[in-house]
Amino acid sequence: MSSDEPARTPVTDPPVAAPPATHLSVAAPPATHLSVAAPPPTDLPVAAPSAVRGPSTGLPAAERPSVSSASPPAVDQIRASAIADLMRAGREASRLSMVFRYAIADRLGLTVSDLECLDFLADAGPVTAGRIAERTNVTTGAVTSMLRRLQQAGWVTAERDPADRRRVIVTLRPERADELERPYERFAERAGRLIEGYRLDELQLLARHFGRLQSMYRAELDHLRGGDAERAQNDR
Repeated sequence: MSSDEPARTPVTDPPVAAPPATHLSVAAPPATHLSVAAPPPTDLPVAAPSAVRGPSTGLPAAERPSVSSASPPAVDQIRASAIADLMRAGREASRLSMVFRYAIADRLGLTVSDLECLDFLADAGPVTAGRIAERTNVTTGAVTSMLRRLQQAGWVTAERDPADRRRVIVTLRPERADELERPYERFAERAGRLIEGYRLDELQLLARHFGRLQSMYRAELDHLRGGDAERAQNDR
């Protein structure tokens, strides 16, 4: 940051609860605006810990017997152990993903909600304020405050839609894009090398997996938002 820029006043996230580390999937630190497959996302299916921890052989995965050489009962045990390993790895990846996001936001002098907004704009291009509220799962009032803060910091522009003056179109300033991407560069390079090591069928499997997870997340968010609306209605 240049010395002539005004000092940035620390800000705090709007009261939005971050997804718990035990949610239905684990996403790797999202870096979609760098064109590196996420995880974002970073991603293996996980269920709530108490529901998925099955029996384990107690051996490292590499030392466990192969399915092809095991009897039918042993195959079930190996599968249950593999599922438990997958769930544990997923929960830890989810936790690290959240820690990584907070570290990136802190490096840029942003809140995590600010960072989610900027990453979304970098990936999707100009969008309405309503889309940002939906994507970041915050209220319209919180989005208004966030966009005002990002405008004042020089990250975005917000202009009335000429076709519909009721809508505001938000755009990431092109001159700030490199600054936004810089903290992700090392991770993006390593993630790219990791992805290059997968076979085509593995890549296709991961792509399907991520697509299904996105559908699950959207369905769960709709359910949670619907529950909030129902509770608000009942409180009246």
